[in-house]
Amino acid sequence: MTIFPKKIVALGAHYDDAEIGCGCTIKGHSMIGDDVHMIVFNPENDRSGSSETRLIEQQTSLHKLKIPLENLHLVDSLDDDLKYENLVAIVDKLKPDILFLPYWNDTHQHHRRVSEIGQSVLRNRNIEGYFYMSGSSIDFKPNVFNLIDYNFKSALLKCFTSQIKNNSLRVDLIMDSSKYFGSIISEPSYNSNYAEAFHIRRINYKR
Repeated sequence: MTIFPKKIVALGAHYDDAEIGCGCTIKGHSMIGDDVHMIVFNPENDRSGSSETRLIEQQTSLHKLKIPLENLHLVDSLDDDLKYENLVAIVDKLKPDILFLPYWNDTHQHHRRVSEIGQSVLRNRNIEGYFYMSGSSIDFKPNVFNLIDYNFKSALLKCFTSQIKNNSLRVDLIMDSSKYFGSIISEPSYNSNYAEAFHIRRINYKR
């Protein structure tokens, strides 16, 4: 039986969002030959540092994730009047099989907007949607966990040097959360008790 690669799309409101929430998980998809894409919806936002610097950091991260640079899609949209349906259409056009998106309950308005865009894409019932914790999510309730490699996750986050320097990215807190998520599903003696966590609303169970 021929197994076709899946189309994986990870949505982020900013550079580093997807890495925080699902970096190791999408790396796993790229390593087995799936077609992994990333969409950043607010790349020109300079509030937490130079957008040019952040793009270089994002490209460094993509190299670690084994994602081709041409699979990074930049949509400067969240602060302008681009129509909502046009933003949804950008994701629709990629025809994802699996969509990673920010958890809907979040203190950051950009994370909430991107989550809304992703949820509209999920109207298509053959797409699986995995909501990740952005770092500013509220009342996050994960029900799916993926054990990850501590060293890779830490190195991936450290690609975003500018965000670490200005304290926008706290690697220690993210890794603490990953350790907690790992403790939910792994024995203490397991080699890695770190995990990325997701909330999924709908999945097609396959035997």
